[in-house]
Amino acid sequence: MPSLDAAYSSARLDRDPGRIALGAAACLIGTVAIAVAVLAVVTPVGSFVFGSETQARLIAGVGGGFGLPVVFAGLVAVLPSDRAERIGVALGAGGCLGGVALFWGTYPGGWGVGGQWAFPTLVVYFLGSTLAFLAVLWTLATYRVRNRPGGAIALDVQRPGETHTVQVSAAEFRRYRELIAAGEDGRVLDDLGLREE
Repeated sequence: MPSLDAAYSSARLDRDPGRIALGAAACLIGTVAIAVAVLAVVTPVGSFVFGSETQARLIAGVGGGFGLPVVFAGLVAVLPSDRAERIGVALGAGGCLGGVALFWGTYPGGWGVGGQWAFPTLVVYFLGSTLAFLAVLWTLATYRVRNRPGGAIALDVQRPGETHTVQVSAAEFRRYRELIAAGEDGRVLDDLGLREE
């Protein structure tokens, strides 16, 4: 019988660890971009660092606008997701980046009251962020945790030529794992009624 630790510790490695690390890095980068954008606008540091209040607002708008879709893309990369969810967040992030590009090209001249590009820019960004957000929600809604605590856990006990599936509680699983770690595989087989005579 294989070790329970070996059988269940690899369950999280079904996905590419590089993709998980990249997604976590994207979440961190997006969060930092949003935080810097907020600080650039609400503190006098932005005007000092970027030279003027208008330039600070431009950089903050681009940074904050860039940060949100990057966080969404990072979340979908970290969570188990299928191709449609990844495509949805990519299209949404593309829409957001289109809105950011419009903002970059029109601020401050075409912005504000009477500015002809403010509304189209907001619509493009809103549609992109909505699509990306829905992809994240769909990813979260369809995510299933393997072996939820409190529920039954299915153990596959393998022997040469046969496999037995046994349902146990989370408490039993923890006890069996401790017994196997202590080298008492026989007691586990006795408890499960699977010891060969």
